[in-house]
Amino acid sequence: MSILVRASGDPMALAPALRTALRTLDPDIIIGRGSGAQGFTSMSDALSQSLGTRLYIVRMLGAFAACALLLALIGVYGVIAYSVSQRTHEIGLRMALGADPRTVFLMVLLQAVRLAAVGVAVGVAVTIAATRLLQSQLYGTSATDPVAIGVAALAVVATVLAASVFPAMRAARLDPTMAMRG
Repeated sequence: MSILVRASGDPMALAPALRTALRTLDPDIIIGRGSGAQGFTSMSDALSQSLGTRLYIVRMLGAFAACALLLALIGVYGVIAYSVSQRTHEIGLRMALGADPRTVFLMVLLQAVRLAAVGVAVGVAVTIAATRLLQSQLYGTSATDPVAIGVAALAVVATVLAASVFPAMRAARLDPTMAMRG
């Protein structure tokens, strides 16, 4: 059993008076086995102890999510860069025939957006199919929450666009004569 006492000022200064008051009510009462000083603890310390593990888990999950986002960005960049390098002759031919660098840039970005659209469509379908498994793991939201799914989809599209900008810029700056030789 716990007893909460509201105090103004330092709550730990009331510990001796509370111990005396509790002993007068029941001399056999056991006060604060394993708690803070004299068996009493402040609410902020109790909350910190209670939420410490959860906060650590949330921070670790955030770090893992950041690592996953970084790996996704690197992977998408690699796929798009490889795809652009495979199309070097085609891009060089297009530019030799008069394609505008802006058109080439948009062509590479459009290819990346198509990949993102397929990835988002598959991800949303798998998410909706797996709602029974996910429902017990989610707190404060449902497995089919359109806002959460929309934010995740936008994050994927933004990641793909961020990862494809550099290969698209490289393709737009491609020298047609060098691309035709290689």
